[in-house]
Amino acid sequence: FPVGKLSLIAGPTGSGKSSVFLALLGEVVLHKGTAGQNLDAATGLYEGVAYASQLPWLQHASIKNVKHPFGSPMEQDRYAAVIEACALKADLAMFDAGDETEIGEKGISLSGGQKARVALARVVYSRAKV
Repeated sequence: FPVGKLSLIAGPTGSGKSSVFLALLGEVVLHKGTAGQNLDAATGLYEGVAYASQLPWLQHASIKNVKHPFGSPMEQDRYAAVIEACALKADLAMFDAGDETEIGEKGISLSGGQKARVALARVVYSRAKV
């Protein structure tokens, strides 16, 4: 994939699109070739990669904390832009606690679309290169 360019992977159902992404994430064993160049040898994890799954899993946390995990600093202007870009503004307005609403296993239930938007916002906020 060219650096700094948008790349698309398209194909029919079952053609391996998701498998390509899982290989880039280091989640599947490759029998030939390599996928990516950012593998941390010590952890086996790819650095600078963020991924929003087709079936998002969201950890138990507030919506706001899901977007800046591990105590990374909050950038309010960036956060507001991500909320707007990922169409979460209307969702947050429906919750009494707004972005402090607890989600995940012990929190409120989100619709599939809401989960997808929160997962996408987490990826966008991350500043990952891929």
